[in-house]
Amino acid sequence: QIHVLEGPVPLRSFAFSADGKRVVAASSDRTVRIWDITTGQQVHVVEGLTRWGNSCVFSPNGKVVAVASAAQKVWILDTATGKRIHTLEGHTSGLDTCVFSVDGKLLASASDDDTVRISNSSTGESIRVLEGHTRDVKSCAFSEDG
Repeated sequence: QIHVLEGPVPLRSFAFSADGKRVVAASSDRTVRIWDITTGQQVHVVEGLTRWGNSCVFSPNGKVVAVASAAQKVWILDTATGKRIHTLEGHTSGLDTCVFSVDGKLLASASDDDTVRISNSSTGESIRVLEGHTRDVKSCAFSEDG
């Protein structure tokens, strides 16, 4: 069965959960929405973001969503409640993307401040800042073996 997932446009980013049962989307209206794909129902709407999300991604276990924002922050959201768990700060310019490590313990965020930050995804603690880029960092990834 095909479902039309309705929400604001334009969408800035969307991602599927690893089990393929949910979709998360970040929109230009500064909301993040989570849908159940099997029913087509919107499960959560997270409002109150200070700027839009440029990238959103589910953790490998699907329990949280990370949203990299133009507001220089990464918001970690609980997928069961839709509530913000914590905010990762430290970048000095807007973020373009974020990605979880394969085991979900780490989160990398790439920014227009020419850095990538590696953070503990459970606590939000910054572990390392990768510097040396001479221009905006638009993407980042972890290797399969961590």
